[in-house]
Amino acid sequence: MSARTPCAWVIDLAADEELAFGQARTPSRALAERLSALRTQAAQALLREGDVLVESQRFLGPMYQARAWCPTASARARFKQAGLTVPPQVSLDTLAKVTARSFCLPDEAVILTADTLSALPHTGGPWRLSRMHTVSGRGHARCETHEQIRSTFARLAGAQGQAVLAPWHEVTEDFGLHGFVSYEGTVTLGEPTQQHIDRRSLAWLGTVRCAPGTLGPEEHLALFEAAQRCALKLTSAGYFGPFGLDAYRYRDPQGRTRFCALGELNARYTMGWAVGMGAARPAGA
Repeated sequence: MSARTPCAWVIDLAADEELAFGQARTPSRALAERLSALRTQAAQALLREGDVLVESQRFLGPMYQARAWCPTASARARFKQAGLTVPPQVSLDTLAKVTARSFCLPDEAVILTADTLSALPHTGGPWRLSRMHTVSGRGHARCETHEQIRSTFARLAGAQGQAVLAPWHEVTEDFGLHGFVSYEGTVTLGEPTQQHIDRRSLAWLGTVRCAPGTLGPEEHLALFEAAQRCALKLTSAGYFGPFGLDAYRYRDPQGRTRFCALGELNARYTMGWAVGMGAARPAGA
């Protein structure tokens, strides 16, 4: 068995900010501090023996293989600056497409544009309005009325001119399922996870493997079916690499417990990815 090539990682948790606003966007001080703390946790989870982080202005050389939280344009520039061996990369156009919330919409969600604001859903609120790329719980707004949707749309739609509108669910528990699509199209899935989320800020707090029986049989099946559908759509779009699904239980207006198997697709590494993949993590991931 050949020795594993060590990786040099660019872990930029503000990658979604870059995808939404371009490289000129500078995260706020509060967000930068939050992401700095999370970056340490992500590195502890993702880096294997011999791996290193790419630091500013540091040349590492081709003995390290490039790896990124999300292979954005700025991450690729840092690969080049560090002199790394770069494996095949998803095109930037494909990356922008598959990381947008519109790529795999959850049930009941719709894409809003300036032209469709005049035809909002007739069902009662509240609703969640989200920009196409969100980070660390930011980029969402709760809207109680159509007027609030209209007044918030311009702020969240940005230069893309789009936002995603979905019912605001009273979430009780958060789950996830992670996977990896190889360059050849092979799909590897991990095991379901339970995510601890700050319900007020929607920020991630931690991830653990689901204990046996945490998910009911129908929930488990729905989660894996959703992951397979997303994986097929990702490969059809030309994407390869890590991905993760966010799922959740919620209470409907009548007080009944419901399950949403696809709340969001993340076509990149996530904070819980290594936990969910465990021993199923492919050698090239």
